[in-house]
Amino acid sequence: MLPGDDRLDDRLAQYGTVPPACAQALLAYFQAGGVENMRALLAGVAAVLAGGLPGATPPPRPPPPIFALDADGAPTPWDAALAALPSDRALVPILVYRSGVAAGDAAMARAVAGALADRGHAPLVLALTSLKDPIVAAELGALIARRKPALIVAATAFSARDGGDFVLDGADCPILQAIPVGSPREAWAASPRGLSAVDLAMQAALPEFDGRLGTIPVAFKADVTDAATGLASRRLVPDAEGVAALADLASGWIALAGKPRGERRLALVMSDYPARGGRAGFAVGLDTPASVAAISALLAQAGYDLGRSAHELACGGPSDRGARLMTALTTGPADFAVPLADYRVWLATIPSTARDALLAAHGEPACEGEAFRFRVVRKGNLLIALQPPRDASTERKARYHDPDAPPDHAYLAFYIGLRRRAGVDALIHLGTHGTMEWLPGKAAALSPGCWPRLISRGLPVIYPYVVDDPGEAAPAKRRLAAVTIGHLPPAAVVALPDGEAALLRDLVEEFSQAQEMDPRRAAIVAADIRERARASGLAQACGVTDEMDLTMALTRLDAHLCDIAELPFRDGLHVYGEAAHEPASAEAERDSLLRALDGRFVPPGPAGSPQRGRPDVLPTGRNLSTLDPRAIPTRAAARLGARAAQAVIARHRQDHGDHPRRIVMDLWASPTLRSGGEDIAQALALMGVEPSWDHASTRVTGFSVVPQPKLAHPRLDVTLRISGAFRDTFPAQIGLLDAAARAVAALDEPDDWNEPAAARRRGETGARIFGAAPGRYGAAMADLALDGAWEMRGELGEAYLAASGHAYGGAEGEGRADLGFSARVRGADAFVHASDTAGRDILEASSAADVIGGFAAASERLGGKAVLYSLDTSSPDRPRARTLAEDIARIVHGRLTHRRWIDGHLAHGWRGAAELAEALDALFVYAASTDAVADGLFDAVHQAWCGDAATWAALQAANAPAAASIAARLDEARRRVLWRSRRNSIGLAPGREAAA
Repeated sequence: MLPGDDRLDDRLAQYGTVPPACAQALLAYFQAGGVENMRALLAGVAAVLAGGLPGATPPPRPPPPIFALDADGAPTPWDAALAALPSDRALVPILVYRSGVAAGDAAMARAVAGALADRGHAPLVLALTSLKDPIVAAELGALIARRKPALIVAATAFSARDGGDFVLDGADCPILQAIPVGSPREAWAASPRGLSAVDLAMQAALPEFDGRLGTIPVAFKADVTDAATGLASRRLVPDAEGVAALADLASGWIALAGKPRGERRLALVMSDYPARGGRAGFAVGLDTPASVAAISALLAQAGYDLGRSAHELACGGPSDRGARLMTALTTGPADFAVPLADYRVWLATIPSTARDALLAAHGEPACEGEAFRFRVVRKGNLLIALQPPRDASTERKARYHDPDAPPDHAYLAFYIGLRRRAGVDALIHLGTHGTMEWLPGKAAALSPGCWPRLISRGLPVIYPYVVDDPGEAAPAKRRLAAVTIGHLPPAAVVALPDGEAALLRDLVEEFSQAQEMDPRRAAIVAADIRERARASGLAQACGVTDEMDLTMALTRLDAHLCDIAELPFRDGLHVYGEAAHEPASAEAERDSLLRALDGRFVPPGPAGSPQRGRPDVLPTGRNLSTLDPRAIPTRAAARLGARAAQAVIARHRQDHGDHPRRIVMDLWASPTLRSGGEDIAQALALMGVEPSWDHASTRVTGFSVVPQPKLAHPRLDVTLRISGAFRDTFPAQIGLLDAAARAVAALDEPDDWNEPAAARRRGETGARIFGAAPGRYGAAMADLALDGAWEMRGELGEAYLAASGHAYGGAEGEGRADLGFSARVRGADAFVHASDTAGRDILEASSAADVIGGFAAASERLGGKAVLYSLDTSSPDRPRARTLAEDIARIVHGRLTHRRWIDGHLAHGWRGAAELAEALDALFVYAASTDAVADGLFDAVHQAWCGDAATWAALQAANAPAAASIAARLDEARRRVLWRSRRNSIGLAPGREAAA
């Protein structure tokens, strides 16, 4: 009796019929592995059966820790195999596990090698024990020193990096991640996620720590029967389409590196999401037009051919640089032509299932004349463009994240034109985020019919990405095989109060002085304070009523004004590769872009927020990695998440005299990654559950239910509304949360201490995790509020509920259609949304309003009475729960109307003006979906932006479409009676009202 692993188990000896020494001798053959050792093993077994001992056969011959496979698949020393390769071809080592080769499972490696050889490269299959093996590292270092690889293909899992000095870094070339998928091809084909939770962690997330690119499936597990022996075994069967995709991508990177800089043709594409007035080129925290100019200047200085006019883009400040570019890209001639004939040729080459879906959605391709036409700016070998709309029809916005609708013909023709007409060697995508990485298809390990793979198809993609948004950088890495180069967010500042908030603080101080010195004057000042607080919306925000005692009113108002004074906000926008306050990051951003374009290795680095105590993310300019999903939540996150849970309960008790019993939270991928899972830990703490970890690896192994006597509060019934990116990134955490919620509900505890158990006893279903259908993103409400045809708030709530109609759970976090979310919304006592980063708040864009306002509208529609909390965890040791009304008023008076914030953004011209328009849209969504926006808040924004003649003129000059969007949105707010202004002059055209 022999064990199933490589360690002898003495307990098996009692079941054996041979001496222990004989068993040990036979096990040694298994430990050595390989065909020759298996032959010797069988000879040893024959010897035993004949009455002898296996020692008469040749001793086991363990293979070396690393060796090469020759053309016939036979083991050979790597130096001999390397010497036999043609010297005029690009060397591509292919790293596979020795254990697989020893088991005769080398078909995948041979297939990858064959595809690379067919494309003119020199592949070298290397079987190794582990990249962490010191002997392997030394041998690889010697190989790299002898002949520099052009590219490396790794089919090994996990991360091998231990510190900054890693052997493969010395190759200074791209490393592609080839995935032997641990499930049958049929299971992968049917899965919208693409990879199991285990494969996603070990073969996607962890290899990103080593700076590897892509998650390309090249083989699948299958049961194979040997024709000669009839022996069935489970082996990796190469996938021809995946192998070809990997080889094409490798060839793209090798070709890019092989061209002199002056001959490389590049495309630089800015996003056009969310496609509202003045938002062309939008990005999170980045001045994209000015960054295009900065990158153009960098390329020209580095020897790229940008023509004689390259210097034009680099002249002037951010506002000047952006104005010229955006005028050309939004109103200039559409002179980049992609012939319809070229597009039809490409269309005939794609899988029939994709082509049929495309034609069913959009009909036969058609365009004006015989070509699709696009606006571009050409600077020598650099082509600059805005990303076309994914669907230019009236359904444009509704289809941005539609998992069923393919992009339209014009969108596809643009990318085909980049390859076939412009002949680009690489694509630089600028702006968090575009639509290419969100096209229909699997979340990772894409198939030939997934649209991101169909479009990119071997094209190297380089994607500067804001370093504090890891949840959205991950799809760009895993669906486009992109190098995601982290860039700085704008610096966060805390400035002295401005505008109405500053005036009220002065009045409160004046009142305090006047109380002692001049009571009559104090009464006049007090009346002025009350009126100004009422008109500005500050009174409503902090719960001050006309009937409230003056002392109480001033106490609340003063506390709220102090809160406003402490609000951090982003001071303008970042320009790629330019940062006086972080020169090391600026230099690294520039250097990494040039390295990527040279086909060199871009060192990996963590994603996260520098404003949240993450100095390890600096300097930026590194290829972003996230966290080991198996280690989320971390121990620190569990402690801080429990503290955040207490902050919510304490605030609810303060305002309502008791803890909430039923609570709804939303979970997003980026905050989870930034904080190490504090939001997950908060949900568990509210349930009365603690995560469990493996002490050696720090990985989460499960959870433990806190005994009732140790609880500081009763167990809450927690429902989670997860984002699409969270669903795709954290299947294991979904399984953990689902199991915890069901375990708590199954406890035999009193109703007043266990609301989940009480719900079970009432017959309620156990699902507590809901979200959009697989492949869909967002909550649908904000788009309807901003762009759709709606009349009543209930319609917005219905849209939110319809976009939350799937329940998720089980070990793999799988989803199924389930309409039970409505009951969870109706019965909720509170809703919690957490903001975890200083400088990023719930009015930064409409994404937070989408889920907060969506819940509020749905709750009202269903007759619910939930309190809305905006939880600030940007200082994780001091979490603070505010009501939604408090937080919106705090942000409007502390940021949107603050002179420094306005001027800092208008200094960035087009992009800065777009930020103002985006913030107003978010405020509008809250007004449409909740009662948390006082009229005075719209008054304050109007006065600061439109009522100030100089500001309004600057807005119009910087970005006329954004200014028009602002005017139209304010008008819509009045029209829909979401804003009842107290100012007589508000009906005048923007800009004509005199500044107060």
